[in-house]
Amino acid sequence: MTATHTPYFRSLGPLEVVGTGGPIGLGPPQRQALLLRLLSEDCRPVSVERLCEDLWDGNPPSSAVSSVHAHISRLRSALGTPRERGAGRGEAAPSAELLASTSAGYTLRVPPDRRDTYLFERAAERAHRLAACGRPGPARRTAEEALGLWRGQPYAEARGLLFARQASDRLEGLRRSVQDLRARLFLDEGRADRAVAAAEELTGRDPLRETSWVTLLRSLHAAGRTAEALQRYETVRRMLADTLGADPGPELRRTHLALLRQDGPEAEAAPGRRCAARRGLSYVRGCALPDRGPTARRAR
Repeated sequence: MTATHTPYFRSLGPLEVVGTGGPIGLGPPQRQALLLRLLSEDCRPVSVERLCEDLWDGNPPSSAVSSVHAHISRLRSALGTPRERGAGRGEAAPSAELLASTSAGYTLRVPPDRRDTYLFERAAERAHRLAACGRPGPARRTAEEALGLWRGQPYAEARGLLFARQASDRLEGLRRSVQDLRARLFLDEGRADRAVAAAEELTGRDPLRETSWVTLLRSLHAAGRTAEALQRYETVRRMLADTLGADPGPELRRTHLALLRQDGPEAEAAPGRRCAARRGLSYVRGCALPDRGPTARRAR
């Protein structure tokens, strides 16, 4: 089966497999969970024993092996099997390449560019790399491309199973990092209001994630709302104390100090931060605050 004719697998939301003729029916939830388990291995084989353990969360029934074999057979039928859809006797079967049986177990051989999870991770990595190279515009557009691949909860059909929770949590963590990056990039582009809105959404969704609060405080400062930023710091400080019994972390404290000092000296910025300072960022002990423009610079 060529990459062009390989179905496209979407698991950043409800599981979908789309072939040349449109969406492919995948059957009951456990069969979909099996497909997700194979997808999660990125073309590595999974033994039948491992599949049984993971699909029944460590407590497989005596019928588990036969159930796995039956589901594999049905998946092969759905994805394309020997001598169906016109394959003649002795011809190689499309699904024999796509869903293969080896001595090590079953392998789902899906090219990387036919999986939305791979495309997301690749775009996320590229966005971070572009940002590190001082290219906020392309970095933000790439971050938005990555986020646009999401349609909902990943691995939702198997969310109750440990393997799915682990895979989903990893992807969600990467998604949050890209969302944080996008908010910071709005700020680097001088779009403080957009940065504030993006950071507000992030802190509302995950109020204990301090990196999002750092971005929000910096964005409020850049928008000329430093007093509000200081008030919001007190809000998150009290929330962390009440919820976790903890003080804000070093980065959040440094941001607060920078707000109090109204942009500290840039001279001590580390070499890796100088490019950011040249783009209008000031640093206080390693914490960047955006420059609010020529008037603010003349005032210093």
